Amino acid sequence: MLHALWLVATLALGALTLAGVASLLLGWRAALRYFRGAQPGALPDPAPPVTIFKAVEGADEDTCEAFASYLRLDYPGRVEYIIGTLREDDPVVPIVRSLQAAHPDAGLKLVFGELVGANRKTSIMRTMVQEATTDLFIFTDGDVRAEPDLLRWLVPATLDPSVGCVSCLPAWIPCASVGGKLAALHYDFVYLPQWMLAQQTTGIEWAIGHTMTQRREVFEAYGGFDAFLDALADDYEFANRSFRLGYRCVVLPYLVETFMPVEGLGASVRRIRRWLKTIRGVRPKPFVGLAFCYPFAWSLVLALVNPTAPWAWATVATTLALRLVSALHLDETALRTGTVRRAWWLLPVIDLINLYAYLAAFCSNTVWWAGRKYRLLPGGALEPVE
Repeated sequence: MLHALWLVATLALGALTLAGVASLLLGWRAALRYFRGAQPGALPDPAPPVTIFKAVEGADEDTCEAFASYLRLDYPGRVEYIIGTLREDDPVVPIVRSLQAAHPDAGLKLVFGELVGANRKTSIMRTMVQEATTDLFIFTDGDVRAEPDLLRWLVPATLDPSVGCVSCLPAWIPCASVGGKLAALHYDFVYLPQWMLAQQTTGIEWAIGHTMTQRREVFEAYGGFDAFLDALADDYEFANRSFRLGYRCVVLPYLVETFMPVEGLGASVRRIRRWLKTIRGVRPKPFVGLAFCYPFAWSLVLALVNPTAPWAWATVATTLALRLVSALHLDETALRTGTVRRAWWLLPVIDLINLYAYLAAFCSNTVWWAGRKYRLLPGGALEPVE
């Protein structure tokens, strides 16, 4: 009986490892092809006016730099810039006031949202949209720092009449914290290859909230933020509802510079666990397929099941080498973030954390977000837990 269980476990773990290696190599190839040599589309003449939104609560030492970067965009059209929060005593308010005083002609507005749903960020965005005077919406997180050419990438792609949502994955602005380095590796060498493989095969129907855009006509066609005020994954809903109307969702071959969280290992694990619970909540069937995305972690479990087998440990070494080499090659030739060289030793750690977070996502329906506890309901809705 024990031998039969061992054999089944060995075969299952071997299959998961092999499938994971295939997924790793296919994702690496897809990302490499998509990012290497990419160029933005052509801007129309005249360039359309756009509205940039930042929904934030709280501030840190990087907030002013992130906000100010959007005042230095190289864009020939009119830019309306709206920052929103919930309370007048929020620490972000004096930062915005100082930027308004320093740049009185920049079109920078500060608005205060009304909390009308469980998702606080969505409530803020709902209020900001009501203040917009343009038909091209660009939502960006408070920790994203804009390069001058950002709109030259976003606008042409968003104006494509077949596209309902455009988004960009983040690139790491170097920080010293372990949690920040793990988050960066997760974005660029876990999420990014998975997204590129999906975009070039089945297509995607979601977005990531760091930077996402939409035309007003699409936004209003599905009812705007009022349609999902309680959803945890507001970025997923923002894209998926346009997808259900028949539009394409696109991730650009352009990374937006992002200040990674200054946090420790434990906080980073909790953050990744929340991300994976979110995916399970909104896409439960495809979520199961993520089991095939952790080859190094599965190979290590395989070796622990066969601790005296040289072939098992050789599998671990081979899988780890493939993981490191593919990530380094992708970073050096296409992404050019320098993330792997700065934190290569954490790549196996992030793979182990992801497998743990994936398995843990099946065990609980509660999440912590910005210091608040919620219950995740079927379909991805949030319910605050007192």
